[in-house]
Amino acid sequence: MTLAFLGVLGSVYNYFRNLGHPFGFGPPTEIEIVSAGLNVRYGPSMRDSVMGVIAKGSRHKVMTQTSQQWYQIEVGQWDETNPHVQDQNRGWVYGSSDFVRVVSRRVW
Repeated sequence: MTLAFLGVLGSVYNYFRNLGHPFGFGPPTEIEIVSAGLNVRYGPSMRDSVMGVIAKGSRHKVMTQTSQQWYQIEVGQWDETNPHVQDQNRGWVYGSSDFVRVVSRRVW
């Protein structure tokens, strides 16, 4: 009976893992950019100025998030084909699934 339960548990884990969703239930810890160039802003609003652009496929650490789908990130790599600030590496991106994909979450 125990082996059957462990087998079902493993199957459920593999099913959800293969869906491409990050494991965990807590807040996001890392995102990947899925749109072609995403603006990083000084604040969590479309009205805030743009600091620079991050490229599709790049991954960034999430510092915090708002209830309106904005993530404050630590920029891992700027898109060097666009101008960006040199003295700052933290900014805000809009976290819609059209623009970002959550890669990992805190497990708690």
